[in-house]
This record gives sequence, structure tokens and C-alpha cells, in this order.
Amino acid sequence: MLFEFQKLTQNHAIKIANEWKYDGVYSFYNMIKDIEDYEELRSQNEYYEAQAYILNAALFNQRAILLYRACGFLDEAVITRKLNGGTYEFLTLKKESSRIL
Repeated sequence: MLFEFQKLTQNHAIKIANEWKYDGVYSFYNMIKDIEDYEELRSQNEYYEAQAYILNAALFNQRAILLYRACGFLDEAVITRKLNGGTYEFLTLKKESSRIL
């Protein structure tokens, strides 16, 4: 399977913040549930080239973890975060930018 990575644009960020919606246990990923995250994603922040890409996936979200691993991300650590009124464990995954393309 071939994946294409693109730089996050302001239009992409607004689309993600406003249109990506999830049901059930995945609903805590809905940006509107955390107004601080929502505003940060929608803001006019400049996005920089990174030397590494780091993702945090909810530990129960095995389909996302499998996808990230298939894209070459490597497990780094398990962390616990308070988010949207609950406490969740996340798997931190990392990929060096030289391995993206």
C-alpha cells in the first residue's frame, strides 16, 4: 500500500477541526470536545518542517496503531493523559522525517 504525506495547510486544519467526527469510544477524537485543541488547530499557526513525526494513539485504538506501524512509525512509550473529562492511555509512536518518503 502506498501512502502520500502532505504538509498540513490551514485549509486542511479547518476541515479536520470542523468535519472529522467519530462515534462511540472514538468520539473523544472529535475536536469540538476540547475547545483548546479545536482553537489551536483552527488558528493561523505556521506549520514547520519536522525532523521527526510523533503521534499519540489511544491504546484501545488498535486499528490506528496498526496503521501507524504499517506506515513505519515505531513504538516509543505508553503515557497517560487526562482528556475530555476522562483518563486514557496512549501509545506514542515516532518516525524520523528521513523515513517519510
